[in-house]
Amino acid sequence: MKTLIKKQTRRLRVNLLNRVLIASALLVLVSNYSKAQSDSTKTLFGPDMNIGYVWGSEVKFNSIQNKTGSLMGFYGGALINNRTLFGLSVGANFGHPTINYSYFGFITQYTYKPNSLVHVSAQVLVSAASTKDYENGKTSLFDNFLNTTGESFYFVEPGANLELNLRKNTRLVLGLSYRYAWDLNENSLHVSKTNVTNEDMSGLNINIGVKIGLY
Repeated sequence: MKTLIKKQTRRLRVNLLNRVLIASALLVLVSNYSKAQSDSTKTLFGPDMNIGYVWGSEVKFNSIQNKTGSLMGFYGGALINNRTLFGLSVGANFGHPTINYSYFGFITQYTYKPNSLVHVSAQVLVSAASTKDYENGKTSLFDNFLNTTGESFYFVEPGANLELNLRKNTRLVLGLSYRYAWDLNENSLHVSKTNVTNEDMSGLNINIGVKIGLY
């Protein structure tokens, strides 16, 4: 009788030990699964994302009404992973003899292989602008500079650039872009003297500039 009781007691202990071991194993598996799920949580900005900043200045040369002019522009914004720029851009006529204009808008730019000595980038500028023309021509580069309050219009300007790394944080930029303008009121009194049109404000630009960044 005592022997039978001992055997049953031993079986109960073994069964209890097995259940404890099984429960412990399940707990470890659940814990590891939960940790794996936590580690694989998807996010919009990954842990390897690097955000820097870029500032740039440029001179654009173009032709309006068969007269060559120049524009001084500036842009800046956030640079993601040393490649994709999202920012703001401003510019104003600097050298056209009779027509003043300025703009303020948004720029996005992508740079391919930015660590190479010579590389390329592509960009799109979308902007609101204002233009004002004069009966008499400019007497100097700064004559009527920033006096551009006139007829408003909009434009989109895609472009492509060739970039040269001068230093780690400084790049020389040479590019071409094409401006497509619309919504200019061609019958407005502001533009009646020289009859500025959407076609006049559209056209090819040759761009030279410098970019400085915190990459």
